Amino acid sequence: MMKRFFTPAVVLLFFWSTALASERGQKKLGLTGEYNFGSELLGAAFAVNATDWFRLQLGYAFPAKTPNKFNAQLEGAGKLFVPDWNFSPYIGLGSGPSSGTIAVIIGVDYTAQSGFNLGAGYSQVSTNGASGTVIYIGYYF
Repeated sequence: MMKRFFTPAVVLLFFWSTALASERGQKKLGLTGEYNFGSELLGAAFAVNATDWFRLQLGYAFPAKTPNKFNAQLEGAGKLFVPDWNFSPYIGLGSGPSSGTIAVIIGVDYTAQSGFNLGAGYSQVSTNGASGTVIYIGYYF
């Protein structure tokens, strides 16, 4: 019984303790790579942590299934985080996989003291109903 409780408690304590002092305010510029499972887009983005609770990003994405056909799409997003947390839920708005669409994004994001960034989320495009799970990895300077 103790072992069942101990493992989740240690994991939660680790994330809670690392979440107390945000690195987003210290690490301003970053590069990320992401994959959207719903639209099957692979992308790269340049990001700026304007504050420890707000991030802007701009990048390109292209269809992962047809790498020989370069059909890049400009994408951008703004995300809101919980202030002062390294491991934080977020909500944001971004451009969808087609021009002129808006996506609502929710997820979790972790930024380590070294600048390493890892996150996952879910995006729902408002105009055409497209949705998908997004994962990303990056580094902030």
